[in-house]
This record gives sequence, C-alpha cells and structure tokens, in this order.
Amino acid sequence: MSVVEDFGDSLDSGCCGYCGGRKERAGDSSSPLGAQNSTLDVVRRRLRGALWAHRLCPEDYQLLMDRGWRRSGCFVYLPDNEHGCCPQYAVRIPLQGFEPTRSQRRVLRRWCAFVRAQGELATQCFLSYGFEGTQSLDQRSRASSIRSSGREQEPAEATPTDARLEVLRTQLEPSLRRVPRKSQAVSRGAHFTTALAWKLAHEHKTSVTEEANQLAALLWRRGAEQLGIARIDVNHGHVNLYDGMELGREPMENTRRPGPSSHPVVVSKQPKAILRMELLRAEYRENAFCLYCKYQRRIHGDAESELRPERYSRFLVDHPFRSECASYGAFHLQMYIDDELVIVSVLDILPGCLSSKYCFYDPDLPPRLSAGIFAALCETQFARQVLHVPYYYLGFYIHSCRKMQYKISFRGSQLLCGHCFHWKSFDDVARRVLDQDEHCVGFCTESTPYADQPLNLKPRLETVLVWLLDACGCSAALAPQALATVEPRALRERVYAALRSLASMVPSELLEHMVYLPPRSAVA
Repeated sequence: MSVVEDFGDSLDSGCCGYCGGRKERAGDSSSPLGAQNSTLDVVRRRLRGALWAHRLCPEDYQLLMDRGWRRSGCFVYLPDNEHGCCPQYAVRIPLQGFEPTRSQRRVLRRWCAFVRAQGELATQCFLSYGFEGTQSLDQRSRASSIRSSGREQEPAEATPTDARLEVLRTQLEPSLRRVPRKSQAVSRGAHFTTALAWKLAHEHKTSVTEEANQLAALLWRRGAEQLGIARIDVNHGHVNLYDGMELGREPMENTRRPGPSSHPVVVSKQPKAILRMELLRAEYRENAFCLYCKYQRRIHGDAESELRPERYSRFLVDHPFRSECASYGAFHLQMYIDDELVIVSVLDILPGCLSSKYCFYDPDLPPRLSAGIFAALCETQFARQVLHVPYYYLGFYIHSCRKMQYKISFRGSQLLCGHCFHWKSFDDVARRVLDQDEHCVGFCTESTPYADQPLNLKPRLETVLVWLLDACGCSAALAPQALATVEPRALRERVYAALRSLASMVPSELLEHMVYLPPRSAVA
C-alpha cells in the first residue's frame, strides 16, 4: 500500500532549471495566462500538486505518470502548464514495431565502428538493432576464406558498416572499375579505384604526393577507426583506404619505398574497444557520482557547491519503492568502455513501461557519438528485448527547450493531453497546438477537462485511510483511520477539502489503496 504526504497547492519559489526564471510572457488576451497579466511579468514555475512518497507501489507510480506526475527522488510533482514558465508535458514512445530514424541509425553505426559488445545485456540492448557484431565479423571471415581458396570473387555486398562505401559506389559509378586481379598482391583490401584520380595525379606530380601524405595522416588521426578503416596507404598521389577484410591475421604496414617528397604512412589496425553493460539497483556508488559531477560541470555548468553526495543521492538514488518489489523499482544501467564507466542511465522499471529518469555520460566521449541518443536507443531495446513492456517513458518534454527535441525525434512519440489524459501523437496532434500556444493545458479541445468533470467522490473519499501528523511531523493519531471517523468535524472538513483537491489530479484507483497524509496546515 502506498503512503503519500500531500504538500497541497505549493508554489515552487526556486529558480527554473530550464530558463533560469528569466522567461517572460507578454500580456495576451488570447491566452489564459496573458489574460491574467496585463504587463510583462516574470512567470515563476508553479506546481499544481506535490506529494512526498513515503512508500509508493510501482503500479501506483505508473498510474500517476499517466496523469502527468513525475518523481524526483521521493518527491512526486505535477507541473502547472497553464501558469508555469516552462510547460512540461509527459512524453512516451510506443515500442511495438519501433524503428530508429535515419539519424538514429547513423549514431548506432558510429558506435558499431567504435566498440564491440560484450555480454548478454550489451548484446540485447545494442546489437539487437542488427548492425555490427558477430554477424559482420563472420561475413568478413567468409569473404577471407573465399579469397584464400582462389575462387572468382563476386562483388562484395555492402553491409550496414560499409554505408559510406555504398555512398561512394553510387556517386562515382561512372568512373569506378574493379581492381584488376593482377594488382591484388599490391592493393589487397581495396575495392575500387577511379580513372579520375590517375589523371589528377599525372597532372600534379610535384604537389599531390605531399598533400596525399598530409591527408592520410589527418584521416587516420580524425576517425579512421570510427569509419572502419584498417589501413591507409599513399601511392603516387593516391590515398588508398582499406576496410580490413584482408587484415585479420597480422598487422599490416606500408612497405613501399619512400620517395624524396613523400613520407610513408605506417598504420596497424587497433582492436575495437569493448562495450559492457550492467543493471544495478539504485545505490550510491563513488564512480557514478564522480562521472555525474564531471558531466554536470561540463554540460550544465553546475557550481561545486551543488555537487554534493547528499544532493546526488536525493536526486538519483533515493526512491519510494520497497525491496519486496523484486522485479520493479529504481535501477542504474551502467555502460563501460574497456572497463571505464562512461554512461549511467537512471531508470524506473514498472509493470507496463520503462521510465527514463536521467542520463549522464563522460563528456570526453567524441561528440559525434551522441552518447545521450545512444543511451536512449539502448534503453528502448532494453525495454523491448529484456523487459517486454509496451512503452518507454522519457519524462517531460518542453516545446521551447532545444535540448529536449530529441525526445520527440523518436518515431511515434506521444504527449499526454491535460484535458482527457489520453496519449496523443506529437506529429499528428500536439505539434500544431504547441506551435500556437506553448502553455496549452491539453490538445483535445472537444473533450471536457478532467478537473471540470463532476466528482461524486464524497462517499469514496470518506473511506480513504488518513494518517494525521501535527505541524512538527509527529503522528497525531496512533494509526491510519477512515476519513469519516476523523474528529472533530472541523478537522474532518479541512482534510476532506485537501483530499478532494488531490482527487481531481490523480486516478480514482489510487484513492482506493493508499494511506493519505494531509497537508500539515490542514491539521494544525
């Protein structure tokens, strides 16, 4: 049974973490907020509801999320999108038939070129997208055995890892030809050459070779491994890129004799880094805290005074779920590259969904790897392949926040309507409404707002278990009691008013199996 303490209709006087409290909105009679403000005023972030969850069943938390609530540690809150400075809308992704977008697949390909997965969890979360891994390595092994058998080669079929080669094949088709078999001893691993390169090299003999060496060195430094390049060779002004299909047995070196105006490029294929993942119960761990501090300093500019273990624990470790919920609750999905912690995803595993609470990563990772996007993609596969749940929740979406645009970049993303509390497609419904008014409450103008529906709740509310605390937080009653038995009557009426206000914001099912601690102001 869940035990929640009501803070009432509280105003958050703290600085908004998104706009810094600087966001202003002009008076506009066409908007609900503008009608109340005739001049430019700073709009403070305001909460419609706030609870402290002393104990919260995973099923109850999922019910609350489907009414727009969200937790931070044990604090559970509902934003006021009509009056708040940065309206926040719950967002989720349906996982049935989920497919990554083109840009998301590009991120996955970059990781495939950078790491190889190790362990069952990493395989399920990463390689299950069908990019690189054992299959690709097997294909390369088979290609090598065909060459060693001396049989005629068929044109190599491009794999997802060879996407850039496929682009070159398409763009340069008129001038491409197969490398003659007699030259394979010199250029093994190269797939194509072009007559245009020969012509350019002939016309610029004196300058091309030196520039080619510089280009080869730059390519090798700036991402040869990520592009899947195993060796770079400079020959008479040509920069030959080898994809490693022939380089599995021993390191390869450029053995050509250096000319007076050239410098040999000597490279060898380095093994890919190992990506490993583990799922752990939410607990304080020093390595995760250090990574969190590094991330907050570099990405969000947090001051040292804000980076304390107790604040980190309240935010990302503490939770209201109890240990008897063996399969559900708060977890940390930790990702390692060569045994160094680089990404931590803070997750809530619930009966019908996976909820992503926060993610932080090593800011020293190459920006092109898009670590945050990669983590979200791994979380979607974790939800599908491991948990077998139908939805992936990404917290709140703020339409004016550029950093949150990735949340609605997922195909099929949905926002929660504040009128009917049904999930609506962002692309088909919500985008058009939010473009017109960022502070709209809901997207279904034809439906009756949930809070305005008639509430014949008094008989039901009188059976809710109430636990009275005094102003100091001490128990004013020995045990929870039904609201109908609270005495004196004036106290019962104050508690009833507070509970009725909460009942307009939470699902009715929650009222039937919770212990309610009213605001201390109502008890005093």
